[in-house]
Amino acid sequence: MDSQRSITFVNTNLPVDNNSLTFIIPPNTPDYMVAINTKIPSYKHYYRHISEVTYRVDTSGIYNIPSTQTVVYKTFDNAVISLSFDTGFYTVHDFNTLFSVFMKPIALSGPYAYVAYAADTVKSINLSKAPYIQTMLRWPAIYEPVSFTPTLPVDITAGYDMMVVYASIVRQSTENNRTNLIAIPITSDANGLLGKVISNTKDIITPLLDGMDTIASVAIRLRTYDDKPYLINTPVFLNFKLSFAERR
Repeated sequence: MDSQRSITFVNTNLPVDNNSLTFIIPPNTPDYMVAINTKIPSYKHYYRHISEVTYRVDTSGIYNIPSTQTVVYKTFDNAVISLSFDTGFYTVHDFNTLFSVFMKPIALSGPYAYVAYAADTVKSINLSKAPYIQTMLRWPAIYEPVSFTPTLPVDITAGYDMMVVYASIVRQSTENNRTNLIAIPITSDANGLLGKVISNTKDIITPLLDGMDTIASVAIRLRTYDDKPYLINTPVFLNFKLSFAERR
């Protein structure tokens, strides 16, 4: 029995028509849905795909601490001290200033650059109520200096260095296939600071769902690289260019 599958080649360089969908996703809305009710050429007669994605992201709205974090540490005289940190974007300089009671200053150069170590006066550090700080420092939930030695550099973006975009109208984002539509790199400057606007246009070929002659609504999901909701305190602009090629 022949199990080979036939492959259809589509000349996507010569589309017979195109359309575009523009979205301005409100701040702190990682799951966004909008009704558009737009008719598109029938899948029975046309190959339909997203051929281009344009994005604009104002990175000043990214908080590496998006919710209040509480750090509890114990000194060698068994004093237990609790510290809370509000939402915002924290730099390495902030770490060295605000965390100095339980952490040594993070070196910016040398063989141990950007590796965070506990202060010599600390017996243990509990980060179970500070998961974002834990992610950035690359420490375990309970850091006991005797049993743990940090080796990884701090992750200042806490996983926010990649914005992964899913869209409900394309095959790759259906229930059984979690492939993303586009992954947007979020870059910082040499000091680990965010704040600039990132914009670009990417050419892609991503088929639309079959059986859809009207796009009633579009659901867009923004995720981190490890599939957590991507929270950003500024709007995200997205434009999808749809292209259609006649079936022959």
